[in-house]
Amino acid sequence: MSVMSAGESEQGSMSERFRSLVQLNESIKDVLALSYGLNTMSINAIVVVNDFDTHIKAAEGFHRRWMGSNEAKNDWCERASQMQIDMLCPQHGSVYQGKDVERFINWFADLKVGVLKHNGAS
Repeated sequence: MSVMSAGESEQGSMSERFRSLVQLNESIKDVLALSYGLNTMSINAIVVVNDFDTHIKAAEGFHRRWMGSNEAKNDWCERASQMQIDMLCPQHGSVYQGKDVERFINWFADLKVGVLKHNGAS
């Protein structure tokens, strides 16, 4: 008996489509490397988080500005923390993998978002 996961179809399994995306990603990295005079190791450093502590400092401003609700954030963190996630691949930003997935979820859960700072100007 064959069981298909959500998102699988006769056109191919999610794992096959993921492999295709990884191959496409490798091609994109090659193009970026050639275009900007970088090696693929440099591009990899941009695509995959290799130093969580350094990376998360740069990601903090984005998350504070664009995540509008602590309630929604906390709901997502609660649900995500219950899952076994190997890779967290955001639409914008670098990929977290391994232990950095849990580190991100914990960091994000503690981050206060959805709060505008007023500088006193009217």
